[in-house]
Amino acid sequence: MNILYIAYSCGTRSGSENAIGWNIPMHSALMGNNVYIITKNTSKSDLQDYLEKHPIHNLKVLYVDEPSYPKRLRKMLFALCLKKWQKRAYRAAKALCAQEPVELIHQITPVELRNIGSYGKIKNVPFVVGPIGGGQKIAKPLRGYVKGKGRVVEGLRLLFNGVNRLTVRLTGKLKHCDYIFYANEETRDYLPTKGKSALCTEVGIAQVPAYKPPRKEEKQGCTFLIAGRLEYFKGHDFVLDAMEKLPENVDFTCLVVGAGPMEERLKQRCSASARLENRVQFLGKVDYKQMAQVYEQADVLLMPSMRETTGTVILEAMAQGRPVIAQNAFGAKLLVGAQAGWLYDGKSREQMLRQLKNILQHCIDCPEDVAQKGQLAAWEAQNYLWPEKLKIYTSVYEQLRSERN
Repeated sequence: MNILYIAYSCGTRSGSENAIGWNIPMHSALMGNNVYIITKNTSKSDLQDYLEKHPIHNLKVLYVDEPSYPKRLRKMLFALCLKKWQKRAYRAAKALCAQEPVELIHQITPVELRNIGSYGKIKNVPFVVGPIGGGQKIAKPLRGYVKGKGRVVEGLRLLFNGVNRLTVRLTGKLKHCDYIFYANEETRDYLPTKGKSALCTEVGIAQVPAYKPPRKEEKQGCTFLIAGRLEYFKGHDFVLDAMEKLPENVDFTCLVVGAGPMEERLKQRCSASARLENRVQFLGKVDYKQMAQVYEQADVLLMPSMRETTGTVILEAMAQGRPVIAQNAFGAKLLVGAQAGWLYDGKSREQMLRQLKNILQHCIDCPEDVAQKGQLAAWEAQNYLWPEKLKIYTSVYEQLRSERN
């Protein structure tokens, strides 16, 4: 099958959206499809270097230039930059479809509902989009943790989502999508979709290594791991509040991986707390390839994000044999079941704190259960290997091609 993938984020050297944008087309080509990728020009050196070392004869990459804004303005104008890139990519896709027998277009990145392209307008070529997220919002009991600039950001985000939702209604953009994959229930329920769609997490994993138990001293207690940017919506303060409710004599350690605007304030908070000072360790930013060594030190991954499409770190931890604690929402709700970890929720802040505190206490008191869930998590992660995800997409591709014929 001749497939064109739209992958704004596409790279071989990192995780998250870059990994999604590269692994889906790459494995699609390895399965025997003739694959084209349209991606941004800044991915060129990475992809060319990889393909020189690992040639894939049935995979071709087209690079589309990004709008040139001053570096200091790029983050501020990212949404505008992306929309302009999508227009350029659409023209490139239309030209390619006129020259080559493209049978299907699949936009896989970006994974945001605000950034669906117009590729469905290209005649006689089915258009698949997703999995997309972005419809999730911070639960009401947790909104007290959002302060200052964070409130402005969340307000603007809700406004832009609302405008986008109205726009897709008026323009009928979703009607041009032959199939939509949604990364979580919140996004599916937010958009006015009437066509064919399915829930499917956007994240995948390259491999599930042999299970290794945590590497620690014999009498060392439970070690929790939090990994990700230190941003206001990642829920670090919520977790620290729950940890301060634990009894003083419990034995645990919390490793915090990542950097960001909240780093200094979080460090100051922990150093000022008698219960947290010697228990919370900030490791800073860790290279993607070194994370496996960090997982070896941990018993459990804590994913406290208050708003997240899914979070690649959840699946990475599961693959390493580490169970996950997360909010009963978003992509975590699809990935983490009773076998692979624990989910918390509640109708009030105190209920959610109590649930999380009880889960933390259980992990500290019941290491055998933690170890068992870790091994089950690794077994479950095998369902999200990239070739397994391609089976889901391929079944839709074949269905659409059959209907079109």
